[in-house]
Amino acid sequence: MRKNFVFGLWSLVFCLSIVGCATRTQTGAGVGALAGAGLGAIIGHQSGHAGEGAAIGAGAGVLTGGLIGHHMDKKDCPVCGRKFSRSKNNCPYDGAELVDQE
Repeated sequence: MRKNFVFGLWSLVFCLSIVGCATRTQTGAGVGALAGAGLGAIIGHQSGHAGEGAAIGAGAGVLTGGLIGHHMDKKDCPVCGRKFSRSKNNCPYDGAELVDQE
């Protein structure tokens, strides 16, 4: 019981430290890992394998959260419709100011 508590506590600390990252991709991966580990542990506990379920859930959550965050980490050009990374402020093709993707 104590081993599971310590593992859960360290997992929570690790995931919360990732949530404060700079990009939406990194934040999405951190939140996905936390949510996936929690759900995986709950599902795995039903079959007696909470640790394995947490690990599998965290892996799936990192991938899913990272992909969603990467999609949200873009800016759109209102003139030509192209998408660019958040580091750009103006469209290199027509000079229009880029807007955050909703």
